[in-house]
Amino acid sequence: MRLQLLLGFLLIAVIGHSQHMASPSANEILEQYFNTVSNGNIDNWSAVKSAYIESEASYFELKPGQISTNSSGPKKKIEKRYRQWPDKSVSELYEDSVLVSTTYHVGGNHFLVINNRQPIPIDTRPYEPYFEFDPILIQHTLEKSSSIKLRGIKKIDSLHCYDIQVVTPALVWHFYFNTTTYLLEFWNNSVDGDTSNFTKVYDYKKVNDLLITTSEAKFKNGVLFFSSRIKQLVLNAPIDPKKFSYKTPQ
Repeated sequence: MRLQLLLGFLLIAVIGHSQHMASPSANEILEQYFNTVSNGNIDNWSAVKSAYIESEASYFELKPGQISTNSSGPKKKIEKRYRQWPDKSVSELYEDSVLVSTTYHVGGNHFLVINNRQPIPIDTRPYEPYFEFDPILIQHTLEKSSSIKLRGIKKIDSLHCYDIQVVTPALVWHFYFNTTTYLLEFWNNSVDGDTSNFTKVYDYKKVNDLLITTSEAKFKNGVLFFSSRIKQLVLNAPIDPKKFSYKTPQ
């Protein structure tokens, strides 16, 4: 009898320990993620002062109530992004090798130029205007947060992910981390907590000892409407200062 009781207590202890091991805290998950993608130290990202990123982007026409991606195929464009930290980010969009638009986020000023016309001021709120790699985007979000909660484990596209909800003054974010690798798999943000739209990030590549996602896909109510794949990525790339110049609208 005493042996049975002892075995019972041991079983309870083992189960309790297993449950604890299977359910790390939100902070532990985030720390593991940062260590994994940053070669052990999130501060390693601060060594990146500039970046040139060339991507192939696919835009799918999405109509109200549509339940699947348009069978006619996407509109493909090339995006060339020039980033110089902390506050210079320019994105050029090409269609059939012709520059069709340029978006400027420079020193707190935000403009869109279409077909070399006059710059049009744009309001980026409540979203962060400057391009950031995922770990830095998450770090900035955490710094602005009023709440960080682990909402449990969610299965998305056959992947089991820790769902971490981060609430900031302007947005409610959900970051989904793989329960095995701790890598970010999906993310979502909205002003009201709606999680029907999300972004999938994948194709991790090691660049200068940093793990960077090179592909992404965006879904609205489960329907794909945008995808992109990085074709060329250069960290600490020399960038012509003229790339960040624009004429102020009159």
